[in-house]
Amino acid sequence: MKQIRYLNIDIRRAFGTWKIAVGSLGVCLTLLYNSSGAVNVLGWLGNIAGNAVLIMAALIFSVYPYSAAFCDDMEYSYDRQMVLRGGAASYSLSKMTAVFLSAAVTMFTGFLLAALFLLVRYGLPDSESIQQIQDNCGSLYKLLLLNGHFLLFAFCIGVHLAVLAGTLAVIGLMCSLFVKNRMLVYILPVAFLYIEDILVQRMMGWEFGSLFSLNCMGVTTLGSSLEIHTWQLYYLEVFLLLLFIGAVICFIYRRKVV
Repeated sequence: MKQIRYLNIDIRRAFGTWKIAVGSLGVCLTLLYNSSGAVNVLGWLGNIAGNAVLIMAALIFSVYPYSAAFCDDMEYSYDRQMVLRGGAASYSLSKMTAVFLSAAVTMFTGFLLAALFLLVRYGLPDSESIQQIQDNCGSLYKLLLLNGHFLLFAFCIGVHLAVLAGTLAVIGLMCSLFVKNRMLVYILPVAFLYIEDILVQRMMGWEFGSLFSLNCMGVTTLGSSLEIHTWQLYYLEVFLLLLFIGAVICFIYRRKVV
């Protein structure tokens, strides 16, 4: 019951704010800017990872709505009042869930708006364009495109990015336990994405290291993937990473309030 009460409060705080709309619009505009050169929505989807810098900007917009939740609560000692009514672990897990969901929904909404805009602007691609896109696509979800499941192809890419955004937002939440600057909370997760990518690929080599790179699995594979890359591995890595971050957040926050 305590967990549910915490979660109800956090969900209302995360989604009952204008920040969701601003973040979604920012994601949409960033992704649309990334569509320069695309002549239809399928071509854009097949090359959505073509400009990684703009994808990173979209990720920053997606973590904006609620990833600084700890900063907001600790600034006015609101967190201590909440913990007294329940517990540090329940409070922390509720924050993680709300932060993940708010970022994931923000990313997916912005992605969906950008895809719908391009669909309206360019219309449905003709058969010749579809064949060309199928031949050149190297996405992790290429089989869906080859089999003609275009809506499912778009949905999987949107969910893929949404999960990455949610994970980075939880990383930002963890960072807020160490830094109070909200801008750093928004930027540090993306910095982690780059640094972790460089470290694992230098230590393990490019091909093998790419399996453990969140940047590679979360962004690069949407444009170009190897046979060793699978969506199952991506979601398993995200799940394990979230478990680890959750344990770190609960441990550190408990020590802060004790």
